[in-house]
Amino acid sequence: MILFLFFVACPIILIFLLPKAKKSSTNNLPPGPIGLPFIGNLHQFDSLAPHIYFWKLSKKYGKIFSLKFGSTPIIVISSAKLAKEVLKTQDFAFCSRASHLGQQKLSYNGRDIVFQRYNDYWREMRKISVLHLFSHKKVKLFSPIREDEVSRMIKKISQQASFSQITNLSNLMISLSTTIICRVAFGISVDKEAREKRRFDELLEESAIVLTGFYVSDFFPYLGWIDKFTGLTNRLEKNFKNLDEFYEELIEKHVDPNRPKSMEGDILDLLLQLKKDKLTPIDLTLEDIKAIVMDVLLAGSDTSAAAIVWTMTALMKNPKAMKKVQEEIRKSVEKKGDIRILNEDEIQNLPYFKAVIKESFRLYPPVPLLVPRESMEKSTLEGYEIQPRTIVHVNAWAIARDPEIWENPEEFIPERFLNSDIDFKGQDFELIPFGSGRRGCPGIALGVASMELALSNLLYAFDWELPCGMKKEDIDTNTLENSIYWQIQFIIKNVLVAGSDTSAAVVVWAMTALMKKPKVMKKVQEEIRKSFGTKGIVNEDDIHNMSYLKAVIKETFRLYPPDPRNKRINEKIHSRRKEDYELIPFGAGRRGCPRITIGITAIELALSNLLYAFDWELRYGLKKEDIGTNVRHGIIMHKKTDLCLISKKYF
Repeated sequence: MILFLFFVACPIILIFLLPKAKKSSTNNLPPGPIGLPFIGNLHQFDSLAPHIYFWKLSKKYGKIFSLKFGSTPIIVISSAKLAKEVLKTQDFAFCSRASHLGQQKLSYNGRDIVFQRYNDYWREMRKISVLHLFSHKKVKLFSPIREDEVSRMIKKISQQASFSQITNLSNLMISLSTTIICRVAFGISVDKEAREKRRFDELLEESAIVLTGFYVSDFFPYLGWIDKFTGLTNRLEKNFKNLDEFYEELIEKHVDPNRPKSMEGDILDLLLQLKKDKLTPIDLTLEDIKAIVMDVLLAGSDTSAAAIVWTMTALMKNPKAMKKVQEEIRKSVEKKGDIRILNEDEIQNLPYFKAVIKESFRLYPPVPLLVPRESMEKSTLEGYEIQPRTIVHVNAWAIARDPEIWENPEEFIPERFLNSDIDFKGQDFELIPFGSGRRGCPGIALGVASMELALSNLLYAFDWELPCGMKKEDIDTNTLENSIYWQIQFIIKNVLVAGSDTSAAVVVWAMTALMKKPKVMKKVQEEIRKSFGTKGIVNEDDIHNMSYLKAVIKETFRLYPPDPRNKRINEKIHSRRKEDYELIPFGAGRRGCPRITIGITAIELALSNLLYAFDWELRYGLKKEDIGTNVRHGIIMHKKTDLCLISKKYF
C-alpha cells in the first residue's frame, strides 16, 4: 500500500524534485550502486538484514560507499580505520543525529540522549547520564537487584529442569533483562501481576516496532501524508500516548510520600530529585525525564538479552569452548549447598569467560549497525567529499568479520582474546559493539554487568543440551525481522540440584496413584490428620511413625520407579535373585544413589504436607479413570501429561 501510494505520487512531484536533484549531484562521492530517480536505492535495500546487505555492497564497492534513500544521502563505513576517523578523529563533524519520525515522537521531539541532535542541551544531558545515572558507583549500587533477579531466574530454570522441560532461553532472557531494567529504572517488578506484565510487554513490543518503523516522510518530506493515510502516524500517536500514561503513573508513584521503599534511589527517582533540587545547569522538565527513561527502557532491555542468547548460541555450536568456560567457572567457585549464584565480584577473575564474551560481541554484536550519525559540516573521508546532513552508518558487524583484521573471522575462537588487549569499550575500533566517542553508549557498564552475571550463572549452574533430535549444525544463526534477538530453546540438566527431578517425579506419581484410589487417599489422610489435628505444617520428625504413608511411598516406588531405565537396576531385577532387589528405585551397590536419604526425606515431607493440608479433587468433568499414566520421554520417568488438581484447604 505504501509503495503503491508512493509511485502514484511520484509523477505529481517530479517537476519539483528534478531541479533539486541535479543541483545536489557531485562527482566526488564514494562509489556505490546506481539508484533510480527520486527513490534512489530504496528499492534495493534489505530491511530484514541491513548489516549483511551493506557488507555485501562493501565487497563490491569498498570499505566506504554511498547510497541514496529518497532525498537522503547515505555513507556506509566498513573498516576499523574509517570507523576511527568517524568516531574519534572527526568525531565532532559526525556526532549529530538525523531526525526520524518514530524516534522524534517517542523521545519527546529528541529530548533524550540517544536521538537528540548535537547541541548544548545534549551535552548537559550526556553529563547527567555519565555522572549521575550510569557511573561506576551507581552501577555497583544496583548489583543486589541484578543478583536477586538472576537468582530468581536460576530457580525458575531449576524447576523446568526438574520436569525435563524445554527452556525458551530467548523469552527468559528478555524477561530477565526487562525485570532488571524496571527495578533499576523505576523500582517496580512488572512480573508480579500477569495483567500488568502483559500490558508492559505489549507496550514494549509496540514501541520497538514504531520506533524503528519505515516512515515515508523520513525520506520524502513532501509525502508525509502517506504515513497518515496508511495509519502509521495514528499507530505512532497511540503508542506515544500509552507510553506517556505509563510514565505519568510511575512519576505519580515516585512523588507520593508513601511510595514503596523499592522506588528510592532508582533512576527515575534520581532524575526527579535532580529536577527538584535544581542541581543541573539546565532546568529539567518532566518531558526531559520521560525521554531519558525511554532510552533506558527501550535500549536496555533488548541488548542484554540478545547478547546472552547469542553467546549461548555460539557455545552450543562449539562444545569444546562450552566445556572449557564451564570448567573455569566451576573450578574457581566453591560450591556451597544445593543452589547458589555467583556474585559479580567472583566473575572478575575469569579470563576465558571474559574472552568468550568478547568473541560473542565480535561475531554477534547486539546492534550490528551502530545508531546512524549525521554529518554537521562538510568533511573528507578517504579523499571523498561528505556533505552536511549526510547519514553515516558504521557497520560494526562487518568490521568485526574483516579478514584483514581477524584470522578465521567466521569462526568462534575465544582464545584470540586471551593474550590481547583489545576490549569492547570503544577504544579499539576493531571491536565496537557499543559504539565509541561522545556518542558511545553511556549505559555500557550497566548492560555488561547484567549480561556477565546472568551468563556466568547459566554456565555455572546447568549443563545444556539441544532438544531431542537437534544437532549443533541445525542451530540457525539468522536474525529475526524487527528484532535483535532470536528464538532458541534448550533442554537443561541441573547439575546443582540433581535430586529435585527425582523427588518431583515421585510426588507427582504418588498423587496420581492416590487420585485413582480414593479409598487409599482417604486412609492415608486420616492417618496424618489424626496424628496432628490442625497444628500447621508437618515436619520431618512427625513423619517417622506414619506407617501407612511410608507404605504408600514404597508402593509408588514399585509402580513408578523414578529412573526405570537404569541399566544396573534392570540387570538386577531380571536376575531374579531372592535379595532386596525386588524394589531398587535408587539403584544399589557402590553405584547406587548417594543422596537417597535426602531424596526420600524431601518426598516424604512434601507428600505428607500435601495430604495433610488439602483435600484434592479432579477438574470439573474428569473421572479417576481419565487420569493418564503415560510416561514422558526422558531420563527421569515423569508423567506425560501434567497433573492438574483442585485443592481445598483442610483447615
